[in-house]
Amino acid sequence: MPGDFIPTVWEREFIIQNIKSIYQEAIENDGFSDAIISGALASVLNVMARSIEKKYVDSANDREEKFWEILRYINAHLHDNGQLKLTLIPDRFGISKTYFSEYFKKHTGLTLAEYIMRAKLRIVQMKAIHTNLSVKEVAWQLNFTDSIHLSKAFKKAYGKTIMEVRGAGKVNCEEF
Repeated sequence: MPGDFIPTVWEREFIIQNIKSIYQEAIENDGFSDAIISGALASVLNVMARSIEKKYVDSANDREEKFWEILRYINAHLHDNGQLKLTLIPDRFGISKTYFSEYFKKHTGLTLAEYIMRAKLRIVQMKAIHTNLSVKEVAWQLNFTDSIHLSKAFKKAYGKTIMEVRGAGKVNCEEF
């Protein structure tokens, strides 16, 4: 299905169940809820990051282990813009800062900023479909400047608003 990046039914069910658990914990809201919600959210984001990683790594011409590690790192830190700076990632992986942009684009066909934005917007798409989180909450979770910035980026990428995607109730955005 276009725009669907979760490859297995099991992973979809895992994500849906965790999102339901997050919702239930938000209603319960006891002393353990914040930790439980954080753990469940981390699990969901890791499954999604793994799926995104597999998609790009499988399509990359050169399957270098270093590149695989770079994608894993980026996808694991999509919620932390401070860890995704073009000045930090090359140093972390022993690649020249001047060569990193070319290296990354050679492997993905995208700039680092484009890759990060696409990965985040796919997560936004899935959250729109499978959760009742507000746009503001999703923007905060993925470190967008604000919900307006997120909404504009989503509309530009998919040609639909987040609420239109949520209302459709299924993954129906075209690949971008």
